[in-house]
Amino acid sequence: MTAKMIGWVCVFSLLFLVGYSQTGNEGKLILFNGKIISFQKARIAGNKILYQLPNHTKKDTSDYKKRKIDDVFSIEYASGEEKMMYIPDTTFGGELAVNEMRMFIKGQQDAWMYYHKPMPAIGGFAAGFAGSYFGFYSVLAPALYLTAVGAKTPKIDNLKSVHADIDKNWQNTDYVAGFQKKAKDKNIINGAKGALVGLIAGLITFHFVLAK
Repeated sequence: MTAKMIGWVCVFSLLFLVGYSQTGNEGKLILFNGKIISFQKARIAGNKILYQLPNHTKKDTSDYKKRKIDDVFSIEYASGEEKMMYIPDTTFGGELAVNEMRMFIKGQQDAWMYYHKPMPAIGGFAAGFAGSYFGFYSVLAPALYLTAVGAKTPKIDNLKSVHADIDKNWQNTDYVAGFQKKAKDKNIINGAKGALVGLIAGLITFHFVLAK
């Protein structure tokens, strides 16, 4: 290998290492709903957090993304430092303490990652399709179905045996509350999507195809 080739290898290796190190140089906004937003720069401005997404190149502050502080549990910087945005008022015991809220958010995150049930979408489709037959009153069946879905506590026994992280935290009531809330939200959203598709399919079938 010639000296020139060795030089090019060194240059590309250096560029690779620099690029690799930059991918890990990211902070995170931890939201109360369990979502995580990565950023390369962030600062607090009044009641908002201004941040730049990873690989952002513009320096204009007006181009920064914005988040209300009330939406953010904490800011985790690339250095490992965590700045808490959540300051609970525990005087009357009406709010969760920091560690309790952390577990609640963890429960939501695990539900978003691991909880996947097709039945709410299938049931929503059936309710929407059947309800579409009644024309003006077609939304009643999906509405009643979604109300029933929202009132039902999601079952996750099979997930505990598959995912050790869920089984380990299931004795924590705050984790369980967060998990079940997010799982219920997912069921309602998927049921609503299924109902909308079923409603459209039913309207086309009953009022356009079969009516001819």
